[in-house]
Amino acid sequence: MKSRVLNISVINTLLLLVFSISVKAQEDVCQTIQVANNSITTPVNIGGGEYRAAISTNNIGAMMTETFAEELGLSVHEIASRQLSLGFGEDLPYKYVEDINLDIFGRTITRERMVVLENSAAPLAISLRLFDGYIIQIDFSESKICFFPRDAMDLRELANTEFDSDPISGNPVIRVNINEDVTTWLVLSLGYWGGALVDSSSASLLGYYAREDIREGSHEDLAIFENANLTLGPYRLVNLPVEFPKQGVEDNIATVEQLRTGSHIFRDRGSNGSIGVEALKNFTLTFDLERELMHIVAE
Repeated sequence: MKSRVLNISVINTLLLLVFSISVKAQEDVCQTIQVANNSITTPVNIGGGEYRAAISTNNIGAMMTETFAEELGLSVHEIASRQLSLGFGEDLPYKYVEDINLDIFGRTITRERMVVLENSAAPLAISLRLFDGYIIQIDFSESKICFFPRDAMDLRELANTEFDSDPISGNPVIRVNINEDVTTWLVLSLGYWGGALVDSSSASLLGYYAREDIREGSHEDLAIFENANLTLGPYRLVNLPVEFPKQGVEDNIATVEQLRTGSHIFRDRGSNGSIGVEALKNFTLTFDLERELMHIVAE
C-alpha cells in the first residue's frame, strides 16, 4: 500500500517556497536525476565516455563493479588483509582500481583508489559524501539534485529533523520513531528501495515475529510488515513497509545496543537499520552531511 504523509504544518510549506526560489535563481547548481529501476542515477563522464551512476550517501565515496572495471579496461587490485563488511554477516575482500577521474555535477573528482564491489546492484555508484562542504537538496517531485554554498541559506536555523553520523560506519543517520514504540537512528539510504529496514532486535521489540500478517521481503533472508507508522521530523508516515531479518538469520544491520528509558526503547548514536526511498520520496530533502543538519518538507 502506498505510504501517506500526515500532519503537514503551514510553516513547512512556506520554507519549501523559500528553497524553491533559491533553486530557480541558481539552476546551474542543479542536475536531473532519474528515479527508476530501484536506483537514483545521474550522468557521469569517465575517460570521455558517459555512463549513469547510482547516487548514495555511504562512506565508501565511489565504487564500481569488477565487470564495469573490465569494460573500462582497468586493472583491479586487492588488499588481502582488508575487508568490506556488508549486512547479514557478509564480508568481502577489499578490491579497488587506481587513478579515476569522474566528471559529475559540473566538477571533476579524482580518486586515487576507487572501491570495486562485484555484488553491487549498480555498476557504478557515487556517494554524496564526496561533496562535503555543500548544502545538498534532493527534490523527488522534480527529479533533480541541487548543490548550494552554505551561505545560500541558514540551515542551522531551518533544520527540523534530527540528523547525525553513525560513529562506526560514518553513514548519515536520521532519528525516527516506529509505531510510537521504538525510537532509533536509521541510515539515510538512497540505495535501499523499501520503506525501512530494521535489525532483529528492533523487529522483536515491535512485535513483528509474533504477527501473522507478515510476508516475504525483498531478500530471501527478509520478511516485511507493510503497515507500520514512522515519524521523522515533524511528519508521520503511515502504511509504510518495514523489512527485518527472518527469525534465526544472522545479521549485522545494527551498530549500537538498545537503551531502555521508561516504557520506551531508545538508541544511542549508532543505527539499527536504514530508511529508504519508499519513505524519502515523500519529501524534499535539504541537508549538510558534514555539519549534520537536515530540513525536510512533504511533497
